[in-house]
Amino acid sequence: MEDLRRIVERHFIVFEAYTELDGSPTFILPSAQDTKIPFQKLIEDLREYDLLALLRRAERVPQRYQIYTDYVPLEKEETELVLKIFPNPEPKKTRPPITNVLLLIATIFTIAYTGLGRTQVYNYYGIAYGSFAGYIYALYGDPSVLLSAFVGHVWNWYGDPSLLIVAFTASLLAIIGLHEMGHYVTSRIRGQKASLPFFIPGFPPIGTFGAVIFQRTPTINRDRLFELGLMGPLTGFIITLIVLVLSIYLSPLVYPPVLYYQVGVELQILSTYGPNIYYILLNLGYPSVFQLFSQNPYPFPLLYELLMSLLRPIPPLTLIYIHPLSWVAWIGMLVTALNIFPIGMLDGGHIARSFLSQRQHAIASIIAAGAMILISDAYILMAILVLLMSPRGGHPGALDDVSPIAKWKIAVFAGMIIIAALTIPPLGWGYLF
Repeated sequence: MEDLRRIVERHFIVFEAYTELDGSPTFILPSAQDTKIPFQKLIEDLREYDLLALLRRAERVPQRYQIYTDYVPLEKEETELVLKIFPNPEPKKTRPPITNVLLLIATIFTIAYTGLGRTQVYNYYGIAYGSFAGYIYALYGDPSVLLSAFVGHVWNWYGDPSLLIVAFTASLLAIIGLHEMGHYVTSRIRGQKASLPFFIPGFPPIGTFGAVIFQRTPTINRDRLFELGLMGPLTGFIITLIVLVLSIYLSPLVYPPVLYYQVGVELQILSTYGPNIYYILLNLGYPSVFQLFSQNPYPFPLLYELLMSLLRPIPPLTLIYIHPLSWVAWIGMLVTALNIFPIGMLDGGHIARSFLSQRQHAIASIIAAGAMILISDAYILMAILVLLMSPRGGHPGALDDVSPIAKWKIAVFAGMIIIAALTIPPLGWGYLF
């Protein structure tokens, strides 16, 4: 105990030192002293003995201290700080990454299978519209059909299936993988140990349930907790934005001349053969122009609509058929938005905990979960699972939960909340029922 007290007193003023009933060396410190840098140096000293420290504000009534000025002594109430030292819980051995590799391979297959389905539908419509434009020109000799097909990229609609599947798989893996690598690299730069990403294979229409990493050492202070939570969704959002912009330019357009003739053909089928035959053709895969309105069963977030209006505004009476990479961007926006919500141990939860106390964070998590459910009942399961998976007693926070965090980071967090609002898919209430 005396040796530990000498180590602590290298960096802090100590009022009292004792051992808790559980054997934890505990030190009472005045709060009127710098804590951020001294605590970091204390952690470096304790590493030699395989120990860690925890710094919190005392919960008991603050004491009165005499503060002497040049004129008269003043009394001031001031809270105390509690510093506890405990053994480092970090495991001594790390397991080989065979599980990470196997899960990555399985996720590649499930994402590729999902990409295959999207590619087949996309290419089928591409072949159909290209053939239809050629057929209409041969039948009516209308050059506007060929011109509109060329301008709308109908002739380049069909893509090499293997290339599209590879692009689909690589893009989605990049969004999810680099999201987790943002956490991993940040941890390593800050001297913390973390596991490699564990990818989680899934089923169509998404193909994966994302990926996770596990922190092997606690976060030192609030600033680093903020950075750890921020770098994942920020990195994933940047990759998602790149994929989204690329997909907008790759998506073909169906212009009025082609639409006009196809509507005429479909109405003729309906009037000649009746709705039963028409519905049979639809079930067999006939590329109806009316199905272009509902070719993506999930509404796109506001960010997609904003970028579409800025980068590639759609003329009146024109339809767009989204590229398979647009679906990748949709998944990326969903992952980004949900992770930013300040709930439990989500990335947004880590960021919020760097500003809030443990109790405040618990209240914020419940409010954010309620907001998630109000957006859509499709997010009910996600909100409940995150709340249930939160540690008992709430988010533990950083080792140093006393030192203040830089004020400008509050503005960064506000910016991330705006990103969440722009990227959350507006599925709407009643979506599941």
